[in-house]
Amino acid sequence: MLRRAQALCDREGWGNVELTQADAAEYVAPELLDAVLFGLSYNTMPHHLTVLQHAWKQLRPGGRLVIVDAKLPSGLGGDLVLPFSLWLMKKTMLGNPFVKPWSDLASIADEFAMTEFLFGSYYICRGTKSERSSSGLADDAPRLIAAE
Repeated sequence: MLRRAQALCDREGWGNVELTQADAAEYVAPELLDAVLFGLSYNTMPHHLTVLQHAWKQLRPGGRLVIVDAKLPSGLGGDLVLPFSLWLMKKTMLGNPFVKPWSDLASIADEFAMTEFLFGSYYICRGTKSERSSSGLADDAPRLIAAE
């Protein structure tokens, strides 16, 4: 996955992306981050709250954290899919359907928004860290870290 991501960065000339393989709860960025993205990964982490808090601390003021993932739709559809989701979670790396990343992020973000699509079975939620303090960072291109 990292090889393919690096090839994409090279092909597109993205010099502001750093790719790394590490435990997300232990990774320390070399400088404060402009953004953190969890793509189809947050609710598969057994220590997801620790990871979220750790990533949030590494965001610069004004930085954004985004979580993109699948979820159970609300209502009868979700109720019907839950038994299969639990069985699948035990047999694969499918995330825990009881983890609610949007609630976790909303509880720490200064600004929060969420969009659901595909009948409520996928979502994008995003939180912004307050500009309360000056970061002292140079006006370089944004640095992005992709969580695996």
